[in-house]
Amino acid sequence: MTYSLIIFTVLAATVLAGPRGGFGGPRGRGGPPMPPFLQNVTDEGRRAFFDIMRNQNLTIAEMESQTSTWAQTYGVSDIYSQFEANMTAHKNEVQQNVTQVVSQLSAAQSALESVMNNKNQTRQQMKEAIDQLKTQYPEEIPALFFISGQFRRMGGPMGGMGGMGGGRGMGGGRRGGRDSGEMMMGGMQMGGGMGGRRGGPDSSDNMDF
Repeated sequence: MTYSLIIFTVLAATVLAGPRGGFGGPRGRGGPPMPPFLQNVTDEGRRAFFDIMRNQNLTIAEMESQTSTWAQTYGVSDIYSQFEANMTAHKNEVQQNVTQVVSQLSAAQSALESVMNNKNQTRQQMKEAIDQLKTQYPEEIPALFFISGQFRRMGGPMGGMGGMGGGRGMGGGRRGGRDSGEMMMGGMQMGGGMGGRRGGPDSSDNMDF
């Protein structure tokens, strides 16, 4: 329960800090929805709940104990317990999905490297091959590009050479970036883009791997 509840609390605390001090303030309209166990308690009850959640000195076990007592005090134990059970189920599902993706990363990496190292293909063919891999490894391929991006931000042996590419080639003058939709090969951007759309960190348009 606690991990999801803490995430919610960080967001909702921003709402509570709004100009009118509650969920009805201008910032509240764009904030997260209240969990069901908070919807029918008083403003005092909500403040008491968030006081518990904002207390940085509590251990997670102490936080769980105090929120359980809070639910009994304000008569929402049943709703709170159901919310807790739903969050636990969600956490377990996420953990199972992560475990499955991690178990497939090695195979996905080998397949991706095989495509990326194949020089007997055009850049468009490489893009299409990577897109095909994404159908086989829909979670793993984006994850590998994301991991690659973490190392790319550290800078390669030639400093990334981000300004050498751009859509206009070696002398283009426009600084290329990880979201520029240009193919990266060995740290150098090869101009021309890959279809005109901007690629995100998990995009096959960003062929830096």
